[in-house]
Amino acid sequence: MLIRVGERFLNKRNTALAAAYSVVDASLGITSNLSLLWRGRASVALRRPGVPLPPSQRFQGNTAMRHHLPCLLALLASGSLHAAGFSADQLIAKNLEARGGADKLRAVTSQHVLAKQRLGGGLEAKTESWAIAPGHWRDEFSLQGLTAVEAWDGAQAWAINPFEGRRDPQKLSADDAKDMIESADFTGPLLDYQAKGSKVEYLGTEDIDGTDAHKLRVTFKNGDSAVVYLDPDQFLEIRIVHHRMIRGQERVISTDVGEYEKVDGLYFPFEVGNSHIDTMTLNPSIDDRQFAYPVTAAVAPGAKK
Repeated sequence: MLIRVGERFLNKRNTALAAAYSVVDASLGITSNLSLLWRGRASVALRRPGVPLPPSQRFQGNTAMRHHLPCLLALLASGSLHAAGFSADQLIAKNLEARGGADKLRAVTSQHVLAKQRLGGGLEAKTESWAIAPGHWRDEFSLQGLTAVEAWDGAQAWAINPFEGRRDPQKLSADDAKDMIESADFTGPLLDYQAKGSKVEYLGTEDIDGTDAHKLRVTFKNGDSAVVYLDPDQFLEIRIVHHRMIRGQERVISTDVGEYEKVDGLYFPFEVGNSHIDTMTLNPSIDDRQFAYPVTAAVAPGAKK
């Protein structure tokens, strides 16, 4: 859907917190571990508590159901039918409706987000991102007077990371650009997934903190995938698990999302992993030069044409 500010932590929760404490303990807080926090933006658990299924949706057997149960189990085992009786497209339709409607989502072409990222030990960073759908993304991570930048202009990804002593822009590989490419699709992978060259399949339900969440696996045209977990009552995302191949190795990143708020008639999660979104602006005017690899002085972020 999703605003993925703060979603790029590639480490598990304990690793990220350990890196944060390492930063706190350093005399100036500028250590190579900080790059783990910025590059990793990992999600851990900050979602709202799960809501159990209402009684009307729970299995209540009777004589007829028990009579047909062997056939039902056979269908479930074959993948032809899931317990809730939903298809992938039915769940996607419910999700898009819950978020405000597919047409309204399609009308959003740019986005600006200000957020805070909790690093542990009382340490907090400021993040800011700009996106122009479908192929431009830039985000900045600011802490203790330094600002790191990542950007993708639709063809080339690059970064400036002063926390690693690099103040000049560095071009990034195609693998390193993957999370930015997905972030630029900020209305989410379910919207118009077929036009994007993706495939979606329904995997049934899984318990997520007491909630029997619906699971949808989105397989992107590059072969990577994301498993999207939907709340069974509201049909909004509560967890996204990304599976990416990075330099020949599968990397799995799990992000819990919640605390949805309405922005211009559309619902977006304001808790994304360990980040809290302060403000979100849809369809702002953004100068696309700020996404390009810097050759001379960079264009000021957010500057208007």
